[in-house]
Amino acid sequence: MTSSLAFTSVGNRFAEASALIAQSWVENKDQTLDYNPDFLQSSYEYPGTDPELSPALYEGGELRAFVSGFPRRVVLQGRELKLLLLTFFTVAPDLKGKGVGTRIWAECLSRAREAGYDGAIHYCVDGNKSNHVTVRAAQTIGLESRRVFTVQYLMRLLRPGGAKKPAIDSEAGLHATFAQLSRQLSATLPFARLWDEAEIAWECTRRYGAMHALNDGQGLLTGYILENSGPSKLSVLFIEHILWDGLDEAPRAELLTELLDNAGSAEVAVVPLWGYSDMGIFRKARFRLSTRMLHAYLTLWNGMAFPDLLTPMYIDVF
Repeated sequence: MTSSLAFTSVGNRFAEASALIAQSWVENKDQTLDYNPDFLQSSYEYPGTDPELSPALYEGGELRAFVSGFPRRVVLQGRELKLLLLTFFTVAPDLKGKGVGTRIWAECLSRAREAGYDGAIHYCVDGNKSNHVTVRAAQTIGLESRRVFTVQYLMRLLRPGGAKKPAIDSEAGLHATFAQLSRQLSATLPFARLWDEAEIAWECTRRYGAMHALNDGQGLLTGYILENSGPSKLSVLFIEHILWDGLDEAPRAELLTELLDNAGSAEVAVVPLWGYSDMGIFRKARFRLSTRMLHAYLTLWNGMAFPDLLTPMYIDVF
């Protein structure tokens, strides 16, 4: 009975959360990722994460539904905002279609508003029912969620093998380069992510499967490696941040080659198209357009006006 469900938070029950994701998301038409307990724990170690902003529903002590919330700071048309990134939206299969997803999504938004956030951002796979559920959930508490961008992807098959030994970069130099280049990029865009030192350290060196390639302080690519959840267990390199506007074509190509060479056992490389960087080097490196698309939604409150469809954007897909 859904009436017996009680709100709490996910806490540190990462094994249960991972198992519920695997059970619930198996019906998705697109092959999903293996959000294993270590990956989830790493996600919750992101600086400033408040577990109370990840509401969960339990029944008889069993995790039945949850959504995770992680802080993001952005600048939107010149105004700095604190957004909650909502992700890992999961409902037990036997509770789907019973309003549970709407309840828990609305609860997460309510907690974010009460905690002083300016709004929220989330992503839904094109064609997935979650597009309608999340928008409707916001409406139940008097909020509006509006699609502001559609993310497409480039992908390429890789030849897995022993990773080349990467150059040893000092963490201080790596983090300083990320800070400088991301700050320069953010100053030019209508919507861009902002960073502090702790967030940069997590992104570059602390997160699960973190990877990077650095070019003498002038260019930087970062990403992470994670397996998918299919029977083949393909290892996927996700390229997250493309910070190389100060480089010419040749050093850009060298930087991408270095990242791919260091990917080790990865069999697929994927990069989202946010429109903030020239992707010609990726296309020359045999990356091709994928059929996968994600819709990005903003939920804003406190009388803030929605932007028109954004292009480009600089933030992460999570």
